[in-house]
Amino acid sequence: MQPSLLQVKSIQLTKIAVEALATNSAEQVIDDCEVQIFRHQDVPNSWKVTLIVYFGANRQNARYSGSIGLIGEFTTAETLSEEAAENLINVNGPSILYSSAREIILNFTARCPNGVWLLPSVTFIGRKKVNLTVQGQTIPAVQE
Repeated sequence: MQPSLLQVKSIQLTKIAVEALATNSAEQVIDDCEVQIFRHQDVPNSWKVTLIVYFGANRQNARYSGSIGLIGEFTTAETLSEEAAENLINVNGPSILYSSAREIILNFTARCPNGVWLLPSVTFIGRKKVNLTVQGQTIPAVQE
């Protein structure tokens, strides 16, 4: 076993809103995932990734409606090329945050009247890359 080329420095929950709907539908879908990726200008291997997951907008076919948002801070190995680092953060950064969102929603809905719900598995492979370089010493949080 060896350390990953992508290291998680922190993950923070920024938003959670879950409403139990009056339905017994077993169907539940993800409506949208918003991903933003920021690269620190002065520390090129330092990244901030934001993820917001929306679910249950079509209230007729959903047990739950709401959203969850997370921010993660990551570093990539200094030995990676710029292209390899961007590819790694663009797929694995959101994937790590999404897996955290799945666990939070699972635990949260365990105490809800419509029963436990696990966000469906998704992939971020092939996602359009959105890399933003940020000026200054810190990467600011994204505002909705």
